[in-house]
Amino acid sequence: MPVSWLGHISLRMEIYGEGPVTANLNDPGPLGLESYVIPDSSLTASSEYSADHGAKRGRLNLARVGNLRGAWSALTNNANQWIQVDLLDLYRVISVATQGREEYSQWVTSYKLACSTDGTIFHTVQGISTNPGADRIFTGNVDRNTIVTNTLPVPQICRYVRLMPVSWLGHISLRMEIYGEGPLTAAPQAAPQENDIRLVSTQTTTTRAGRVEVFHEGRWGSVCNYGFGMEDATVVCRQWGYPRGAITVRYFEERYGHSNGPWVLSSVKCTGTEAKLTDCPAGPWGYTRCSRNREAGVMCKANPKENDIRLMSAFPTLTRLGRLEVYHEGTWGNVCNQDDFDLQSASVACKQWGFRYGAYAIIQSLGRYGSGSGRFWLSTVRCVGTEAKLADCPADPWGQNQCSRDQTTGIICRGDRGGQVTSRGLYNMTEEEEEEAYAEKDEDFLQYLKEEEEAYAEKDEDFLQNLKEEEEAYAEKDEDFLQYLKEEEAYAEKDEDFLQNLKEEEAYAEKDEDFLQNLKEEEEAYAEKDEDFLQYLKEEEAYAEKDEDFLQNLKEEEAYAEKDEDFLQNLKEEEEAYAEKDEDFLQNLKEEEAYAEKDEDFLQNLKEEEEAYAEKDEDFLQNLKEEEEAYQEKKELELVAEILAQLEDN
Repeated sequence: MPVSWLGHISLRMEIYGEGPVTANLNDPGPLGLESYVIPDSSLTASSEYSADHGAKRGRLNLARVGNLRGAWSALTNNANQWIQVDLLDLYRVISVATQGREEYSQWVTSYKLACSTDGTIFHTVQGISTNPGADRIFTGNVDRNTIVTNTLPVPQICRYVRLMPVSWLGHISLRMEIYGEGPLTAAPQAAPQENDIRLVSTQTTTTRAGRVEVFHEGRWGSVCNYGFGMEDATVVCRQWGYPRGAITVRYFEERYGHSNGPWVLSSVKCTGTEAKLTDCPAGPWGYTRCSRNREAGVMCKANPKENDIRLMSAFPTLTRLGRLEVYHEGTWGNVCNQDDFDLQSASVACKQWGFRYGAYAIIQSLGRYGSGSGRFWLSTVRCVGTEAKLADCPADPWGQNQCSRDQTTGIICRGDRGGQVTSRGLYNMTEEEEEEAYAEKDEDFLQYLKEEEEAYAEKDEDFLQNLKEEEEAYAEKDEDFLQYLKEEEAYAEKDEDFLQNLKEEEAYAEKDEDFLQNLKEEEEAYAEKDEDFLQYLKEEEAYAEKDEDFLQNLKEEEAYAEKDEDFLQNLKEEEEAYAEKDEDFLQNLKEEEAYAEKDEDFLQNLKEEEEAYAEKDEDFLQNLKEEEEAYQEKKELELVAEILAQLEDN
């Protein structure tokens, strides 16, 4: 609120600070232990009785599966034990719920809670009305499975929550859930530095797509898209924190919005190996002739998340087959193909990857896909088929196995990606964004999925080697796999003959009587040269394909056969008129078609013209003439504008 001024109240301003500190608040609810929104890697403990009793087993309502126990159990029973949860962001923690061990009479009867924002300094929750200033001791469980919920005296802002048992029955064992609001995203943002970049978008929520801006001489500015390609976009994405590079370059998009800042870079020519965009050759700072619809934008490939899977294949466009890999502790690794990896386990992987109909087959020989270079993360996988993710299935402890390189697992999934394709399989967008894109038929999103696969084919260093191995597989005559590939190619190329044969084979296999009877009649007709039947088949195909020329010829043939004099006379007059370019006749013909099609606008204009000519309405006729001249002039101007635009682009 201005208090004093010179001349007139006028100013420009900027605001400096930290935050936001209260963004994205949700209704208080579970923060993700039971639902696995919080990954296993976020659960740690002071000690574990064994790997099967690990901290990751400390999730509310978790039951025993095979050797994996139904609770976290400490190695020893003393007051120094704890289990800790990393919420991965700041939340307002409101309450905690606990249970005992599902299969044994072991539970925690009382405990303390501590909270931290950095994982180093913890503050124990204290009482207010009872023993104010002293550590609050919460009442725990009295049996194995009853859920006991305790509300904190005052909500705590935490990223790390630590539960510390005080007393217990039998052995320190528990399952838990945390309830609260958030995320709060309260970490202060560092001031931008010279040559920093950012992606800006006014309408999208993802941080990995937007208009490219560079911080230069104290201001954010735009990058001109002249010459801006995939190599430049890859450097931008890597500098922005997405090391997998770019999916695609986006020239100005409405959803990214316009910048109000200056132009800072143009004619950027990265090789793709630079650490920062400003390391690339470019025009002089600030020199450009760009307009605001030439702002460069990019979409980056998302970073994989804990427990994501992927199928690695020499055929990147056939996304439903390949070597199965899982992402754990920051690296991709293989899944061991032992005798107990069955179709149920493969189906869980296929559904996680986005193929809702599960698995078609397990591939035993993987020479065509390579053996992979990562370690074996999973072995002895025993899915029941209902799990949401492969990592939910019982298996040996991560990385503990004796698998060899010839035991990598490959799978083939059924059908096409469809239904709810989530970030668990594609790790491209958040689940909400992907659902929204499919619901709205977001062509850009669907297109960039295709582009990502194509980019993988171009960037994969092992592609040519895998291709060579595939040729060797052909030489070895792997008939089942080669037949499958042939079917895939036929679907991709819409090979009608092949697909028809395939359909016939399926009909024989399923004993589809109607289909087989029709097929038999067609074959007999061809064999006997039954002209009537063959003509009937041809007519049916024409109707199905809406072959207008054929149908018109058919109509004319029927007219000749029936000696339809009126039709034949009209047909003769039309042909003569077209041959002689009889304008009056052709105009009448157009009017007849308009009446037949009930073209209201055309008929109304026709009526007004006829009335005007009949009444010699000079004003109307003059207006009609002027409209025709204006229309011609408009078309000429549009042609000139198009030529000028092409010259400017060149």
